[in-house]
Amino acid sequence: MYYTHYLNAEALKTVDSFQGTKAPHLSNIDIYGTIENPMEQATNLNGLVVFNGDDAIRQSGNVTQVSIAFSDSRYPSVTIDMLHDLVLYVLSPTSVANSFQLIHMQKIYERDCKYHQSKSIFHVYDFNIYIEQGQYLAVGFLENSRSPSYLDDQGLSYALDIDVVNKLSSTNASIEFKRYIRRVAISFQLVPVSEFIRDIFLWSVFADSFNLSICLCSHSPNAMIAALLASKINKTAAELANDKELAIKYLKKKTEFDVHAAQIIDKCFLQDENFALQLLTTRSHLYFGYSSLKLAEETNNRSFLATRCVQAYADRLWKRGNWLKRIIYDRLMDFFRGRAIIRFYYSIIFYVIFLGLFSFVMLLSYFPYNNNRGKRSGYSIGIPISEIMVHLCIWGLITEEVVQFGVHCREGVKRNSRIFTIITSYFLDDNWNILDAAAICIYLVGFITRFIVIEQVFVISKIFMCIDLFLWYVRILHLFFAYERLGPKLLMIFNTMKDLVFFTYFIFIFFAAYSISSFSLITTSQQIAWIPNENVASSRTYIIVQNETHPWTWNLLRNVLDWGIWKIYGQIDLIDYRLVDAPNIS
Repeated sequence: MYYTHYLNAEALKTVDSFQGTKAPHLSNIDIYGTIENPMEQATNLNGLVVFNGDDAIRQSGNVTQVSIAFSDSRYPSVTIDMLHDLVLYVLSPTSVANSFQLIHMQKIYERDCKYHQSKSIFHVYDFNIYIEQGQYLAVGFLENSRSPSYLDDQGLSYALDIDVVNKLSSTNASIEFKRYIRRVAISFQLVPVSEFIRDIFLWSVFADSFNLSICLCSHSPNAMIAALLASKINKTAAELANDKELAIKYLKKKTEFDVHAAQIIDKCFLQDENFALQLLTTRSHLYFGYSSLKLAEETNNRSFLATRCVQAYADRLWKRGNWLKRIIYDRLMDFFRGRAIIRFYYSIIFYVIFLGLFSFVMLLSYFPYNNNRGKRSGYSIGIPISEIMVHLCIWGLITEEVVQFGVHCREGVKRNSRIFTIITSYFLDDNWNILDAAAICIYLVGFITRFIVIEQVFVISKIFMCIDLFLWYVRILHLFFAYERLGPKLLMIFNTMKDLVFFTYFIFIFFAAYSISSFSLITTSQQIAWIPNENVASSRTYIIVQNETHPWTWNLLRNVLDWGIWKIYGQIDLIDYRLVDAPNIS
């Protein structure tokens, strides 16, 4: 079954502890009537249409099973040759007492029935009848069929001759039933409409019908949890996909469902904060006992977890309790127990200190390894103490990243994902992991080369360490994404940058065209020397300065770019322009 593969096993238990009580069965089937404890006395209900007065439909849905306990007076046990066809009627009450309107009738054949010999129970399967709230389901017994039993308790039932009911069914007239002070041993099961929409929605997700799943998600009784559940399914599908393009496709769908869920909780939070906060932890019996917050944590849904509602929920968790306990005890314990707001603040403080120390080392305290018996930080050690502290901080970050990758790999192995899929999903799910990997690799190069005391190698080491410092500065933006005020603004800036990329393409095209063409014109005199002729105004003799060679150096590219860039900034002087590798151009 798909559910067992794409959802947690815990979510598939039929009962679960919920707010101190037992949660109902996950299938949420509504049961009407009972067939337990039938009376042994003979009944004469064959040839009648019968239903119990207290079995009014509580929630619209589809009838999937009917059970009947028959009278045992004439037949001690039920056999297949004793079963006969039945007729089911959907009745709607009118304003007149004991009067009902026939809405629908459907015949059930004995070949669709099963029986339980010891209890004389008649089960009907493999049909689907829709019935609305407030209506009744009546069972019609043919004249030659067996008669159902009465129940051993007081109650109200209605009955009428089946021929009368069938005759009036074509006239659309109201039908008046007779009342009896006894309940009949008839029971039926009904699946509410919400269950039906949920099943169709999940089918559309598994069938990869994205537009249909979006439509059904909007019509679901709990659209937010439905969207988060679809996000979880698409994430799992991406991890199990063998094709890279297919995995990217599933991840894009996951992102759209994530944004959809985040927009719903944001709108709820704007309308009613308390109601939105309750929605975060309220478990949905319709969707396998999940809560929205639990689903968001399982799928690492950053769009949802970064919403104002989730941040307000985390703040309330932190602020509860007395102020003295919060200051003395909770701040220490919450750091280790993982409350979001505390971990965020400590992460920011640590990161700022780390960047400040790293910057100090690169500016003032990054020297070759001490192999000449000198002193570093007043001691005979290889590198300064400040640099040692920087390395410890970075190795701590590396260790944290390795632990996160290990957890991701274990989850992938549990889902029987391929190694390639596990690795790619780690970077595709969170693009910041790409930056982390780049910063770690560059640091390792700089860290290894800094212990080699050769001038050129030391220069390489410092270059790599400076690039690594730059990447760690960029990495701090990731922390600000979770901040209520900075996070949305960063998203706005990044989205704006995506649009500006197309404009930079146009700028680069005109920049390259102007720079190359104009630079080739002004450098002609450095490549060709024309010899003047006294008798002819135009010279026909020339000398190639480079002796017909075409020397290529990187300075040429630098000169071309430098020429064009300065024109963008407004320099228009074409006389005596200084080049990188030459005095000037006249």
